[in-house]
Amino acid sequence: MNRRGVIVQAEGDNLEMGSAELLGLDDVHDDIKQEYINTLKDLRQQHPHADLSALERMAHESLLNRGPKSRAFYRIQATRKLMGSGDLLRRISERAQSDLSEIKAEIQRESGAAEFNPSNTRIFFEPSKYTVLESCGRFEVRIARTGDLDNAISVDYFTEDGTAQAGSDYVPTKGTLHFGPGEKEKRVALEVIDDDVFEPDEHFFVKLRGAKPAGVLGSPTLATVIILDDDHGGLFKFEEQNHELVESVGIYELRVIRCSGARGRVIVPYRTEDGTAKAGKEYEANEGQLIFENNESE
Repeated sequence: MNRRGVIVQAEGDNLEMGSAELLGLDDVHDDIKQEYINTLKDLRQQHPHADLSALERMAHESLLNRGPKSRAFYRIQATRKLMGSGDLLRRISERAQSDLSEIKAEIQRESGAAEFNPSNTRIFFEPSKYTVLESCGRFEVRIARTGDLDNAISVDYFTEDGTAQAGSDYVPTKGTLHFGPGEKEKRVALEVIDDDVFEPDEHFFVKLRGAKPAGVLGSPTLATVIILDDDHGGLFKFEEQNHELVESVGIYELRVIRCSGARGRVIVPYRTEDGTAKAGKEYEANEGQLIFENNESE
């Protein structure tokens, strides 16, 4: 840039005043427009009952706050401001909003709108999150059905790895559930594989797809299973951090719980310590040991 503020050269590029094409605006807009569409779709999945205008505002805010942007993006943004061409993010936002009708149509095509499901029947996981011990063996997840119960409906299900791996942490499974007339729920049996190796807590997923008739899948169509490892001694904590007592209470017991594992016999030392209350005046000092036997949780 020369002394008068006119851009002469930038990183080897010959920039022509007012040329959006040479500044890469169209390329950047296409990338961010697609990012805007993807963000809007994700929000629609997370909040299926939210008003679309609210989702638009959330997607807009997410796009403007997302970062870091590429080096080229900031170069283009700085160049546009020096040339008096306005803020690139605002321009992209305005153009993305002008294309919103196209985005809405695409979301409706991919999500399967409710007008194709006049009976308002829905199939979904309830609940959508399960926490089990590694030693639990078999357990069940529940798939619920609401709306019109007069017709027969089928839906496919399958497991998918998260941090837990099929074959080593859980038994993979897939199949098809058939809801007969009047049936409100089905259950799928899953199995966790127990071992003697310490590992962090892991998770895997169960998903629904391929419902017949189409358009009956409701949110959530994904359930998360968290496997708590019980191959170590566990974590120990007070059930509550703060306790308010009257002076006349006499003896008061604090409950200590054991979580995230219950393997083996564990000894936990404890002792009291002065705060504003002083031992011997406001309370009796105490110390000792808590002994947790194998699989004992409190």
